[in-house]
Amino acid sequence: MGAGHHHGHDHGHGHTHGHDHAGAARHDARRLALTLVLQAAYLVAEVVGGYMANSLSLLADAGHMLSDVAALALSLFAVWIAQKPATSRRTFGWYRTEILAALANAATLIAISIYIFYEAWERLGAPEPVAGAIVVWVAVGGLLVNVVGAALLHGGREHSLNIRGAWLHLMTDAAGNVGVIVGGVMVWAWGLAWADPAMSVLIGLLVIWSSWGLLKDSVAVLLEGTPSHIDVEAVRVAVTEVAGVESVHDLHVWTISSGIEAVSCHVVVGGRDERRASGEILADVHQVLRQRFGLNHLTVQIEPRGFQELDCVLTMTLPRLSLRLAALAFAGFGVALLVRPALMDVLGIELSRGAAVTEIRAFYGGLELGLALFFALASTRDEWLRPALFAQAAALGGIVLARLIGMVVDGSAEPLVLFFLAVEGTGAVLGAVAFRSLHVRSGDAKGPGDAQIHPH
Repeated sequence: MGAGHHHGHDHGHGHTHGHDHAGAARHDARRLALTLVLQAAYLVAEVVGGYMANSLSLLADAGHMLSDVAALALSLFAVWIAQKPATSRRTFGWYRTEILAALANAATLIAISIYIFYEAWERLGAPEPVAGAIVVWVAVGGLLVNVVGAALLHGGREHSLNIRGAWLHLMTDAAGNVGVIVGGVMVWAWGLAWADPAMSVLIGLLVIWSSWGLLKDSVAVLLEGTPSHIDVEAVRVAVTEVAGVESVHDLHVWTISSGIEAVSCHVVVGGRDERRASGEILADVHQVLRQRFGLNHLTVQIEPRGFQELDCVLTMTLPRLSLRLAALAFAGFGVALLVRPALMDVLGIELSRGAAVTEIRAFYGGLELGLALFFALASTRDEWLRPALFAQAAALGGIVLARLIGMVVDGSAEPLVLFFLAVEGTGAVLGAVAFRSLHVRSGDAKGPGDAQIHPH
């Protein structure tokens, strides 16, 4: 090693892990394909049954099953493309596609829940006659199909976020079937028209509760957060306990895809014979990381005492990107609020509200442009990142809550409002996860010999 430094990049586990992952992927593909066929076949039956029974809840459940079919197709595609080999352009291959599929599944489930709440509110105000007997029998058939599909996917949900997302779709749809059955029986036997929308609300709450963890885990992987079962401080301590290791810095632990976790670190060594000792130390560090923490994708840089790098602190790309997207969104909303009266005047459209409302719009437009400027400036200053990300999550989360309350009070939802809701909700989640990721991984550097953990 001499005056230089030594990299230990271990892919020795590649063949074993690759074969295991490929075998699991083939099993997952077979499970998904069979479940997809069952779901698609019963989707047709549920649509016909809902039309014959004049049941909005059954048709809504058919819409949920349609989302299941789409989710299963997406998951199957993700399993297939994830098996494609790595290239010089995509050195990690296509593993992340399954995480994207899991994220899409979770977001779809939450969106469906919001739609269920809206429809339930509408139906409570204007209930319609429903053929309860048809509803019950069709829902029973759907429940059986979903239970069979969930049983097929159960074996793969522990090792794959993608399969877990598809399994959650089926389980929540099965819960929806139970709600439809109970509501159908109450309508059929006792004529209780409110039972159907009431059950829908309970189902929606269950869907949100079950999908939130999947959404959080998927976003954490995409933001390259530390896996929840890994204690970075324990990893640092374990590596520094290896004989010959003086300190550890630039320690990063992240997830490439379900079951594939990686670690990189710089290890400072010293001793009588650094050339000989570095190889031995590297082997010992690999052994500790594999045996104690189950980490197999290892990149360890061995450095001699006193070695200095030009720039060993990575720029915080993801938190900054989150703030810049928030700045762009607020700028767009602010401009839209400010130009709306002028645009209406140019188009010759008379505003239905008074001058006071126009002044309020101008005030909020200026406020949102101010927030856009703040987030844009904060993205350029490291010391502002954490409070700015917190402000992003809080501000957008508050706006989302206000919009949802307004939709419930007004009893309607314009397409543009739904679009704004989706953008603001995404920004709130992204800001919250980026804040959490930055908080967890920044660590407290106690000195030049301690681990300094930066967003990877």
